[in-house]
Amino acid sequence: MTAVTKRVLFWGLLGMCLAAGLVWSFRPQPVPVDLAPARIEPLLVTVDDEGKTRVRDVYVVSAPVAGRARRTTLDVGDAVRAGDTVVAEIEPADPAFLDQRARGEAEAEVATAQAALALSRAEVEQAKAELDFAEAELARARRLAATATISEQAVDDALRGFRTRRAALTTAQASVRVHEHSIDRARSRLMSPVATASRGAECECVIIRAPVSGRVLEIQRESEGVVSPGDPLVSLGDPADLEIVAEMLSSDAVKVKQGMRVIIDNWGGDASLPGTVERVEPFGFTKISALGIEEQRVNVVVALAGDASAWQSLGHGFRVDVRVVVWASEATLTVPLTAVFRDGDGWAVFIAANGIARRRAVQLGRRAGLRAQIDGGLEAGDVVVVSPGDRVRDGVALLERGE
Repeated sequence: MTAVTKRVLFWGLLGMCLAAGLVWSFRPQPVPVDLAPARIEPLLVTVDDEGKTRVRDVYVVSAPVAGRARRTTLDVGDAVRAGDTVVAEIEPADPAFLDQRARGEAEAEVATAQAALALSRAEVEQAKAELDFAEAELARARRLAATATISEQAVDDALRGFRTRRAALTTAQASVRVHEHSIDRARSRLMSPVATASRGAECECVIIRAPVSGRVLEIQRESEGVVSPGDPLVSLGDPADLEIVAEMLSSDAVKVKQGMRVIIDNWGGDASLPGTVERVEPFGFTKISALGIEEQRVNVVVALAGDASAWQSLGHGFRVDVRVVVWASEATLTVPLTAVFRDGDGWAVFIAANGIARRRAVQLGRRAGLRAQIDGGLEAGDVVVVSPGDRVRDGVALLERGE
């Protein structure tokens, strides 16, 4: 074999190996995918949101008058009985401190009242003297009238003068009492908070009793302090009479109807609690989400159902998850929601037929969580590609991950 022949053979073999390597490298590779069968199973379509428990009827006891509320002896959770349990006591508030001008005016008023009292007492003495004189004149007139020395008219004039002087004495004595009370009133304006701080238990308090039977839910005013009319003091209610309120998006609330079944999760127990939609409030409100987005919310009130002993550990203001069942089926064909994708104006899936991807149009029904209902285009047992990527096309070889 000549050198030229050897060179030709060498380069020929090398070229063949290179061509084989290129063919091997660029041959179609199966696309690794996740597969899942279409199966018939129960499906629940729910509207989910967070909820909060609350006592159905909460009674907030407020202060009926202004004064100083004494420290309450109740604790949160204590039982109360309607018309019997004392929930608050309010005593008169202490007088305010007087500034220098107000004190001077009050002291001047006391001095004025004392001077008026002295004047009234002098008028009493004057009235007594005039009454004594009028009494003597009346007695003299009556003696003279008995001997016919003076006329009956003179006696009547003496009697009238006596009665007038007696009335004047009564008026002067009443004026003395009025000015004595004026002095007390003027002195009361000089009373300081220090003088009333030691009243203690002898003060007459306004007693506030529980309007309903139940338990203490919250104490808004625990320590002693000044209150104004309408200030909340304590909240009462029956923890056994609970309901749940969920602030749902208005777009979700329109799907919820009274009487729908509710599933209550994540309340702290091992099993879900049953409930029923009691009402959907017709008034929406704006609420700012955690992301700072304005949302229109609607209160959906849920009544707890079933055995009350199952949720006795719940109280007022506890957090729960609420799932309102808006549609349910005991047996329907479903696939993973991520297996369905848009195909023009419709929907489609890729099925794995003998390891080859085949596009198939389907009719999409309801969606619930990670499952989607298929109303047509598939049969139970068909294997679909879950989350198909850009590499999955009609006719592409498939390789299930994990094989």
